[in-house]
Amino acid sequence: MIAGWAGCENLKNLWISDVLSRPSAPICVGNYFGVQESLQVAMEINRRFELRLAPGTRAVPELGITLLPREGTLRLEYQRRH
Repeated sequence: MIAGWAGCENLKNLWISDVLSRPSAPICVGNYFGVQESLQVAMEINRRFELRLAPGTRAVPELGITLLPREGTLRLEYQRRH
């Protein structure tokens, strides 16, 4: 696997160069579509359901490369919006 192609194994020949900041770094065009799709899924979940922490669950943040829950996951309850 080529470094930087994680998640794009089927798109190795489909890439663009970001000539403004990193002219030699290949950028997988699938990354953009993946981000857009995940945002759409998150919006639809938020539109259709009300999410809240399950009883006994605490949201304790841990700083890494991104902000994550300390236990690794958050237990959520959901209720369909009307």
